[in-house]
Amino acid sequence: MEKLSASGCWQQRSKPPRLWGVVSALWERLQGYLEQQTEALMLLCPVFAFGSDIKPFDLAVIWRNAPAVSSLGALYRLPDDGPAPDTVVEVVGDPTALGEAVSLKADFCQAIGVHDYLIVEYFPNAPLRLWYGKPAAKERPRAVGEAVLTSLKLLVRPEGDRLRLFTLDGEEVYSPGELWAKERSRRAALEQLVAELSRRVAELG
Repeated sequence: MEKLSASGCWQQRSKPPRLWGVVSALWERLQGYLEQQTEALMLLCPVFAFGSDIKPFDLAVIWRNAPAVSSLGALYRLPDDGPAPDTVVEVVGDPTALGEAVSLKADFCQAIGVHDYLIVEYFPNAPLRLWYGKPAAKERPRAVGEAVLTSLKLLVRPEGDRLRLFTLDGEEVYSPGELWAKERSRRAALEQLVAELSRRVAELG
């Protein structure tokens, strides 16, 4: 799996840290999941151009037949640069951004043939909420409790201020950093158990 972060990622500068935190966490978890998918390409802060229409998004994944990262410029021009993304994600933090995401950006995703369009709503002092649609099937985004990204074979579930990802077999998807933290915790618990057993053996002796 190749990944590309737009130079400077201009959207990061315009998003509050709490919204960028959601984008970053999703990016990191998808990295681990997509690592073995050699044909996949994940784009952070992509800007797509289709005809005269140009739309930026927070994250996109091309599952198959992705172009080489080295061939891409600041704009991903469709269809010249490669296929349309299979999955597109947009994180919004206010009603205006949500309105654009469910209308203009949804229309754009339908025009280019996106399979899964996920909108993560994260308004101030409110938990995460999902909107999901299938633009290629002319299905408009609607509010959902959880979403199945069919092209990625992943279930997305919001819990408070955190997005959890699961495979369709029910296995949770973690970022490399989260996996390392879990392994360190497991090792620390094992070392504590060994130390406790050694102490008890010494007391018996």
